[in-house]
Amino acid sequence: MTRSHFPDYDRYVEATGDEIWAFYEACNRGDEQQVRQQTAGNPRLVLSSIHYHPPLFFALRENHLEIARHLLSLGADPLLEGFHLLTLIELLTERGQTEALSLLPAMPKVDNPLTPLIHSRDLAAI
Repeated sequence: MTRSHFPDYDRYVEATGDEIWAFYEACNRGDEQQVRQQTAGNPRLVLSSIHYHPPLFFALRENHLEIARHLLSLGADPLLEGFHLLTLIELLTERGQTEALSLLPAMPKVDNPLTPLIHSRDLAAI
């Protein structure tokens, strides 16, 4: 999967703010019935985001794996807003949520030539 730095205008979701908020609350609290009901009526809800967090973030953070699987089956992009994905991976790792982690793609290793320099600088500041 790749993601662009430019907006993907096909990702817009036609829904009211109340519908999107109710969807996020259902993902967050683990209300699988409501999530399935809402996505049956509007499967593009899986593409929405609140403060750069997609609904998949909330489902995985709260360890609602069936909801996460459902969102992924409908096209939820685990790399959408990728800079939050790292935060989610760290959070799930700290919590020991290995099954939730297994639903996410492996993060590619980025070889940045500046990394050792930044690391040395940071260690020297300690």
